[in-house]
Amino acid sequence: MGDDRGSTIVFWLAKLTVGLAIAGVLFFDTFSIMSSQLGAQDAAAGAALESAPVWKATEDIQKTYAAALATIDSESANKIERSKFRVEPDGTVVVTVSRTASSFVLKYVGPLKKFTNVTATSESKANYS
Repeated sequence: MGDDRGSTIVFWLAKLTVGLAIAGVLFFDTFSIMSSQLGAQDAAAGAALESAPVWKATEDIQKTYAAALATIDSESANKIERSKFRVEPDGTVVVTVSRTASSFVLKYVGPLKKFTNVTATSESKANYS
């Protein structure tokens, strides 16, 4: 009888360990995606804020885009999508930043892989006083 109880406890502990490991991996992937989304949003806001005055001063799209790029750390995972960078007719600069979140599991699961690619868009307009 003592052996049965011992094997039951070992089996229960093994299930608990596997369950905690799966929960930990899912928590990491979820936290990584949320953190990447916040980082992309922060980068987009910073790029829009820094590039709007350049547009106001020069009205040169290349210089404005270069100013937005200069705010992004070359070592970071953030990328400014040139195709989605634009200046509205009223002078509002719109910047879209994309990045790929690190992941243990989601990057390997086809239908879930799209969740690791996050984008954020922000806009800013320099004050015309």
